[in-house]
Amino acid sequence: MATNAIGKDRKFWSVVPVADASIIAMVASQAEEQGIEGLFAPQVYGPPFIPLAAAATATSSIKLATGIAIAAARSPTETAMAALDMDRVSGGRFILGLGSSVSAWTSGIFGSPPIKPVSHLRETVEAVRYIVANAHEKLEPFKGEFFSAAGKNRDSDLDCSTSRKDDPAGRGDWRRRYWTPHVECRVDPGADGTGH
Repeated sequence: MATNAIGKDRKFWSVVPVADASIIAMVASQAEEQGIEGLFAPQVYGPPFIPLAAAATATSSIKLATGIAIAAARSPTETAMAALDMDRVSGGRFILGLGSSVSAWTSGIFGSPPIKPVSHLRETVEAVRYIVANAHEKLEPFKGEFFSAAGKNRDSDLDCSTSRKDDPAGRGDWRRRYWTPHVECRVDPGADGTGH
């Protein structure tokens, strides 16, 4: 295997195409067989989580990452919940990559209000990390400059934990195995601070 500048094995990543699920499965399976470190899905128009979920069903060890998910395209709660879902679907192989993009994209395409890109990204990362760390417990209110959430879902507390106490598969603590998040959150503000 080729080595990088500091003598370690070079790790290669590839892109997951937005295509028919059978094509995504084939590409992902071949990438895993070839020893590719990971696959990432960029957010162009649609959410990057969909092709990654399809890739997760056809693989067992390759890392799966958003490259990038645009922070202003959805609320931090939706981003965190999608990341938790991807973590479960992939068996803990998911990496959430967030970026800020440019206002022509965030406002013009996704319709978000005007934001300060780096400040918004910083707050989104803080909120997503908070939600991911606490989603299996009851969430307390979150108050930020761009995002606020009461921690309530209509008449009940937002609680993503399961009420299931048994262990149907005999794998140890069912709740810990399936509800403890392992989501990495990486941020790329980009060389010019835009992240896209």
